[in-house]
Amino acid sequence: MNHARPWKKVAIFGLLGAAGCLVGWAIGEPFLYASMSAADSAGAGRAPSLISRPTAPKVDESAPVGRPVVPPLPALPDALKKRVEAEGGKSGAIEITLEWSDANDLDLICYEPNSKTPIYHKHPRSVASGGFLDIDKNFLCTKNIERLTPVEHIRWRLEDRAIPQEGTYSVVVSHYMRCRDAPATSKYSVTVKCGLEPIQIYPGSITNPGDEKTATSDKVCTFVVSPKAEIFVRKEVELNPGDTLRVPVAIRTAFHRGRVDIETLDLPAGVTAERLTIPADSTEGEVVLRATSAAKPGKTPIRFKTVGVAIPGSATAQLAIQFPKLEVFATNEEIALGAGASLKLPVAIRRSHFKGSVELEVRNLPTGVNVKKATLAPDSTEGELEVQATDAIKPGQFTPEIVGIASDATGNAALALTLLPPPPSKFSLWLVIAIGLWTALLAVGLSLALLVGQNRYLGRPAFGRRAPLIAAGAAGAGLLSGSIGQALYILLLSVGVPGFGFVFGWVLLGGLLGWGVSFFIPNLDWKKAIAAGVVGGGLGALAFIVGARGGEYLGRLVGGAVLGLCIGAMVALVEAAFRRAWLEVRFGGGETITVNLGPEPVKVGGDGRQCAVWARGAEAVALRYWLRDGRVVCDVAGQGEQLAANGDCWQAGSVQVIVRTANTSAPARKAPAPLSLDDEDDFP
Repeated sequence: MNHARPWKKVAIFGLLGAAGCLVGWAIGEPFLYASMSAADSAGAGRAPSLISRPTAPKVDESAPVGRPVVPPLPALPDALKKRVEAEGGKSGAIEITLEWSDANDLDLICYEPNSKTPIYHKHPRSVASGGFLDIDKNFLCTKNIERLTPVEHIRWRLEDRAIPQEGTYSVVVSHYMRCRDAPATSKYSVTVKCGLEPIQIYPGSITNPGDEKTATSDKVCTFVVSPKAEIFVRKEVELNPGDTLRVPVAIRTAFHRGRVDIETLDLPAGVTAERLTIPADSTEGEVVLRATSAAKPGKTPIRFKTVGVAIPGSATAQLAIQFPKLEVFATNEEIALGAGASLKLPVAIRRSHFKGSVELEVRNLPTGVNVKKATLAPDSTEGELEVQATDAIKPGQFTPEIVGIASDATGNAALALTLLPPPPSKFSLWLVIAIGLWTALLAVGLSLALLVGQNRYLGRPAFGRRAPLIAAGAAGAGLLSGSIGQALYILLLSVGVPGFGFVFGWVLLGGLLGWGVSFFIPNLDWKKAIAAGVVGGGLGALAFIVGARGGEYLGRLVGGAVLGLCIGAMVALVEAAFRRAWLEVRFGGGETITVNLGPEPVKVGGDGRQCAVWARGAEAVALRYWLRDGRVVCDVAGQGEQLAANGDCWQAGSVQVIVRTANTSAPARKAPAPLSLDDEDDFP
């Protein structure tokens, strides 16, 4: 590989630096996660740091679905129901109950329509309708005597295939026999339950003056049995012009076994409804309402009614035709920001009667706070607003407004914004150490990658004996730079300049890493190496800020990679741009490298552990080059020191070494004179 051109070394060292930092990042992320979790447990919390950013909340919105409420069916009072059940009676679609409180023999009698024979103790079951007297107490004062709570019960039970006849029913109470030790007058109560009708209770009293069978009767009441339906819908229905709405409907029927057809009446202009048919085996359905674009906004009472007179039933609802409407919702109605901080505020919208795009903005912002506008596409209901606080903010409470703007409607949502004063100087040693260890891993990866690149460049073993020492030094430099950078960041954050503190921390990290690299690249000026590292650290900070938009993990990945890339490239660039003298080393086969000269001697020989340039077949240390008073000095094994000029060439084993200087003036040279070549010469 030909490395003669400096830009190639710059590119290679940049890539090596990026790769080294990425290795350190991959090792450091699990450690950092564990450290941050431990910091949370220790009470440090997720405080701002050089390598972290706040996270955005998430939107959680649900839409309620309304269904009609169906009340329970009419039923006997609980106490009476328990008395009937205790005597073996069963419930039914129609129930007539007689209750009294003495030992007299009272009879419950029911006259059905179109039937000459009533239902009573001598004729307990109706052949025509299936009605049945299932409880008969105190019969002839001799059977089933109940002195305190006697009850009689007639029921029509559909489950037993009873079919009540349509028409008017009459209920009679008979005082059939006065029993011994019982009063002449008995107080009673008749309760009638009929289909969907409310429960009716008829109290009364009846007297039998005789001691024998002197029966008396009272006609208590009448009731009508006819098919009936109940319809249940929501009380309010909202419909937008141009939209279609399905309105849930529930029904309940009595004395009807077929389907039910429902139509919608009293609709306003521009609104139509489809007829609903509910099958015999179902109790629910949906009425489809459609509004044209010409429907006028307003509220109208509408009716849902059964079709035909065989089974009447109806319900009323309020139909509201709505204006175009836009609602805006902020997931976090209260947010807080400090100087230099930013966050993404999730916003959700709900459209009514329009499907266009919506532009989101924030109005009435305080000085120093900026929010970028966002546009939601016609098929989108969620978005984010990026809120940024500069260093110019003034702490306090503010009430900006999130505004959504569409072509046909606008909407807004209130927002409570708290601008925080600089936080108190709360020093977290744990966080400082955690950041320092993370940057130490980055430094070790960077330094070892550049060391491998430099050694391979010089033809030496990849690591060599100095690798552990260099790794330890890099770890120390990384730990020191990360810890000091984090501490200064927290300090500057407390005095209200977090942005400067953040950048300064990354610049310090890059500068110290550049300084550490100067220890293993021969004759690399440490001041220039620090300057190269400072540039790399600044670019790394910028890369972290950009990458952190996708999350702090991505920010650290991008920031670390750019940091290593820039430091590696800048160090190689500085090495090439500011050198005064260097060696051009030719290995043969077209492979050529350059090595800078300086006060530190550059050794060439066959001992790869001692020499910066390894020469196959040469003495252990065949040649030594360095700068003294601005002149190139060459120490040839067995010949001593001599001054070298631009183009002077020496052979060491299989390697040819040519002296190159930025100043081409040739000094006086001692004998024996070396072989001299100009820039265009080459070796066979």
